[in-house]
Amino acid sequence: MKRENISYLVNCSKERHGSKKDVNLTNVQCARSPSSTQKMTRIEDISMEEMAAIEELKRRVDKDLTPKLREDETLYYRFLKARDFNVQNAEDMLRKHIEWRKEYQMDTILMDYKPPEVLIKYFTMNFLGFDKEGFPVRYVDLAADHKGLISSVKKVDLIKYNLYLVEQDMETLKKQSKKLGKPLTKVMYIHNYEKITLGLATNKAVLELLLLAVKMYQDNYPERIKSIYIINASIYFSMIFTFVKSFIAPAVLAKLHIFGQDKWSDAFLQLIDANVLPAFLGGNRTDPDGNPLCLSFMVHPKIIPESYYLQKSEKKLSLCPDVKKVTVTRFSKEIISFDVQKANSLLEWEFETKNRDIAFGVYFKEDLHENSKPIEVIPKQRLDTYYDTETGTYKCEKTGTYFAIFDNSYSWFFPKEIYYRMRVKKNCNMHIRYSILNYSKNLWKTMDLTDIQKNAISELRKRFKNEVSEEVYEDTHMFYKFLKARNFNLRQAESMLRKNLAFRKKLQLDTIITDYKVLEVCEKYISHNFLGYDKEGSPVYLSATGNLDCKGVFKSANKLEILKFLLQFHEVMLQQLKLQTKKLGKPIVQCVYIYDMDKFTLAKATDKSSIQQFVLGVGLIQDNYPELLKALYVINASAYFTIVFPLVKAVLANSIIGKMTIFGRDGWKEELLKTIDADVLPACLGGTRTDPDGNPQCNTFVNNRIYLISYSILNPTKFL
Repeated sequence: MKRENISYLVNCSKERHGSKKDVNLTNVQCARSPSSTQKMTRIEDISMEEMAAIEELKRRVDKDLTPKLREDETLYYRFLKARDFNVQNAEDMLRKHIEWRKEYQMDTILMDYKPPEVLIKYFTMNFLGFDKEGFPVRYVDLAADHKGLISSVKKVDLIKYNLYLVEQDMETLKKQSKKLGKPLTKVMYIHNYEKITLGLATNKAVLELLLLAVKMYQDNYPERIKSIYIINASIYFSMIFTFVKSFIAPAVLAKLHIFGQDKWSDAFLQLIDANVLPAFLGGNRTDPDGNPLCLSFMVHPKIIPESYYLQKSEKKLSLCPDVKKVTVTRFSKEIISFDVQKANSLLEWEFETKNRDIAFGVYFKEDLHENSKPIEVIPKQRLDTYYDTETGTYKCEKTGTYFAIFDNSYSWFFPKEIYYRMRVKKNCNMHIRYSILNYSKNLWKTMDLTDIQKNAISELRKRFKNEVSEEVYEDTHMFYKFLKARNFNLRQAESMLRKNLAFRKKLQLDTIITDYKVLEVCEKYISHNFLGYDKEGSPVYLSATGNLDCKGVFKSANKLEILKFLLQFHEVMLQQLKLQTKKLGKPIVQCVYIYDMDKFTLAKATDKSSIQQFVLGVGLIQDNYPELLKALYVINASAYFTIVFPLVKAVLANSIIGKMTIFGRDGWKEELLKTIDADVLPACLGGTRTDPDGNPQCNTFVNNRIYLISYSILNPTKFL
């Protein structure tokens, strides 16, 4: 077996699984780690049978992993060990994990998720430091104000913040492994049950959340627990433990150490240095003022002020005359199908649950008679309608059968009562007048929008009225774009827009065109060219992506400078759209991109660092400039492009993928000429445009960068 195929087999168990011959591999090179030259020493043996199981599991599911999951060198081993090296059971578990990560957007949760302030202030899950072996230590005080937490945030935020902290620990493990030069894959937990009351031990909502946390952790983070120390366990702990014990895996139960009111501090000091362990847990660590509670870095239980409490919405949908009701029993799903016979019809939905949450998603199948798996078009998410009715819209660009699914298969105990309205709207006769990017107060366009969409735009504007400038507030199209990018899901669009406003403020995008001076290396060697306009007046841009010296650029400029270069480019594009709209007297709101992959090599396709940065950049642009893309043509795509595309595709929204057309070496010139006049398109791309000296490469405008200095004058030459 080649070394690179077993590089991720670290921190393995001494348990045997029937093999007579064991292999001891030391100093195995971690070929997949961020630093491929770093070596980590194997600390335990692994059998040949286990190695074969790992290779088989990898063969079955590797193509379905996201780039983030591929970074985890212990992934296959951990899931196999959790299922006693039964490959089929491990595959089932891992595939559920992949879907779960997609549902909760785990690959980007550390970058994208902004925890509510009340959780940061009052959620009692603390990082203490590292034990004597270098493993992270988490301290959790179970006596938090659970009533206040449940009243102040949605259930999904409680779940996400837990996961956010767990993912922080996973990143800490990576950094600590690299720092110490040895594989560290597990976390030590301390759970304090002091001050637990009878009311808390019998609180139904708290017990449900605790059970959900237990199940979610052990199903998705197998072999991540080093040990769990329960301290100050009382009779009330026994009541809670009796409730959850039957759901805890035997492997996890074996790692539990339960203490009453004493003896645990001595046990901790055998594992954790006294200068790391807080004084209230038996160590020497205090705040600078000597406080043993270490309030400078610890969150202890406190009563949450009612000013943080959310206001429960009135359940109005159930009172509507045309509403339908369905009860989804535990471990089951309810599927509602729609036969869409006209392309570009709109599937609309509104629903609310009587109590608790429900998972919801939309799937599509072009031909019911085909033996193919339905395609997910709206990713399944668990939604809580306690505070808002859930609404959404999806544009059915293809004819076929669409399935709206209410999924309660994750619930062990409770059925869910749902009130909903859904329909397919074939012809939209209702209209709304809105300004296009506020280019001109006299410029309006009539769009076909449904009542749900109109109400969503009005509601989103209302939520931001006191948070944005008057100019932004009047820019109705801006609100429309963010809603459309989230299929008119109001809650998701609001979250996306809030992140965008924070991002713009942090990067100072409102003044980036005039105030930011691009680095010379970016100006000279990153090829983004303005060609002109398509036949409908939309700007057209060419990027010679295949010929880009990614390694050289990343060695010559830091990531922030490159990001600012790309952001300035997109801000200039927005200004150009305004001017083109004013010039033509009609709204021009999207752009055409041509990505030329000519000269894209194997070395570029396998340059992990550059590809990761490219994928990150794609995600940032997509999240902050929604609905900017009209069409994307990828030309001269070779076999090397197919290596990279799955990584990029994993972060692309379905709406963007639907606008992509990918060509090999031929066929694209004719397609480009259908949308772009020949005198606009350079001769090297199939048009008639050349330099004054007849050069078909058009070097006079394809390799010069002129960016916008004044909003009133735009040079229709390449500006990025």
